[in-house]
Amino acid sequence: MPWMGIQDLWTFVAAVLVFLALPGPGTFTLLTATGRGGVRGGYTALFGLLLGDQILMWLAVAGVAALLKANPLVFHAVQYLGAAYLVWVGISLLRRPRGGAKKAASACSPATTSARRC
Repeated sequence: MPWMGIQDLWTFVAAVLVFLALPGPGTFTLLTATGRGGVRGGYTALFGLLLGDQILMWLAVAGVAALLKANPLVFHAVQYLGAAYLVWVGISLLRRPRGGAKKAASACSPATTSARRC
């Protein structure tokens, strides 16, 4: 007897465990934030990831997907707003000063890392 459309529960459970073990963008975001900002940066990134997941889950509970499917105009508006946001992020990254990486590398020379954390 299928449970919520699942024919073989144990195959489904095995697939879920495999997909949970694979690293995704959230894992790499968390690792990068922890590497750059230490434990505090890692916890901040973790909080942001959990908050984003919660928002998406509550939107799903509220039926936003059904609303977007029923109203193509709203769906296209959300698509264009998302594209505009990505363009804005790209332009802001291109306008960022380029000397930041060189300054960070020179500040972390072997002579300075023994006395303080780089």
